[in-house]
Amino acid sequence: MQLGEEKKERKEQADRSLNLGDAEKKTLSSFFRADADASLLSARAPPINAYRGRSVWITGASQGLGARLALEYYRLGAHVVLSSRSEEKLRAVAAAVVRAGGARGGALAPAPPPPPPPAPTVLPFDALAPYAKLEEAAARAAEASREAWAEREGEAQGGGSSSRSSPAAHSSPPSQREAPPPRLSLLVLCAGASQHAAAAATTAAVSDAILELNAAAPIRLTRAALPHLLETAAAAAAAAAKANETGAAAGAGAAAGAGAASGKKGADPLLPPAAAVLGVSSMAALVPSPGQAAYSASKAALALYLRSVEAELFDRGLRTTTVYPGPLSSSSPSSAEDGEDGEDGRIFSTTAVRTVYGSSGLKKEGAEAVSSKAREDRKRLDGARAAGLIVTAGYHGIGEALLGKHPVLLLGHLARGGGVVSGGLPQRLLRKVLSKVGPARAAALEEGRGGYDAGALLSSSTSSTSQGGKKQA
Repeated sequence: MQLGEEKKERKEQADRSLNLGDAEKKTLSSFFRADADASLLSARAPPINAYRGRSVWITGASQGLGARLALEYYRLGAHVVLSSRSEEKLRAVAAAVVRAGGARGGALAPAPPPPPPPAPTVLPFDALAPYAKLEEAAARAAEASREAWAEREGEAQGGGSSSRSSPAAHSSPPSQREAPPPRLSLLVLCAGASQHAAAAATTAAVSDAILELNAAAPIRLTRAALPHLLETAAAAAAAAAKANETGAAAGAGAAAGAGAASGKKGADPLLPPAAAVLGVSSMAALVPSPGQAAYSASKAALALYLRSVEAELFDRGLRTTTVYPGPLSSSSPSSAEDGEDGEDGRIFSTTAVRTVYGSSGLKKEGAEAVSSKAREDRKRLDGARAAGLIVTAGYHGIGEALLGKHPVLLLGHLARGGGVVSGGLPQRLLRKVLSKVGPARAAALEEGRGGYDAGALLSSSTSSTSQGGKKQA
């Protein structure tokens, strides 16, 4: 009781010293309860069937956040194309997505529920394969997108039979038949690997491997997918022009989508861009991350590439979104009520035991790392919440978005904001904090312990400093 009163007294003293009014206190309180930046928190969640008629290609979809994103897009009506190296794991995710995809209900759920999108397409490939193989994978993803929606729409029109197999579909000569429109609307780059090793101990080969997997590979895949995404954007723009000319009500949805993608007047701001790339970066791309130096560099490289690509292709309708998530929690409070318990819950878990890069190669996280995650759970963002925020950012075409819990989110704001206007104060403050915890964090990750408990890191740093002083004395 006495401890609680002392804490309350300290808070009141701090308020008096800062001379905060009620409005300022409310703003400050809201900031420290936030789990994303203001632009993302103020954006409305996508409506039911927001991605109906669209296909979303997700890399890194065999586990964790990639699998969770697949579920989110499927629930919004998208046909999802799932990619990673393991076909077996992808098939398990595809089945889990279909099982859990219709479980969410609530007051906003329509009655009757909308028909489900086409079943997920499993497209395994190696992101480190030669570029020609990536081009093949992109072409297969685009073709699967066309076929999935052509078949689904044929079933709807023909009472269950595919338009490709019905006599009416083949009544015209092949040269006169219209090809299905392009449907590949979004590429989600979620594949990659983390790093738990001090820079001075990391071999050059490991640094090269991290940069290759996290930066060079998604850059090459984006390049391979660009022709197909631009084809979708062009088709949407053509549909918009045709609808504007004829005033056809049937073309209104496509027109609005193309307008949102190309920035034309009259666009419905609630529709997602017609063609886009969403890159899952990391808060480590903004905040210097001791113990993850090469990883930080790789994620920053991808972020800047995507921003540059959008600037080049903005007038052709392409948009990019880069999200910077902090650490994710090991459990989701909403999983059970969403029908994701048991095996499906494990598939969609965002902090299962991972393979990460150590100083000399890949290694599996040990028991200490798993227990550290559990201890740090309240400092980590819920995986389902993170996936929902990421999908919202892409839906609204937000260029960059931060998400995570404090203090990591605060560090992201400090790293990103106000360098010139504030005379560099945020960066100087950030540098001072990192200089205190940096050595302890690098050592903790190297040893397989957690790196997000600021109190423990500061305590460890203070202990190390005092011991060093004693030795010198």
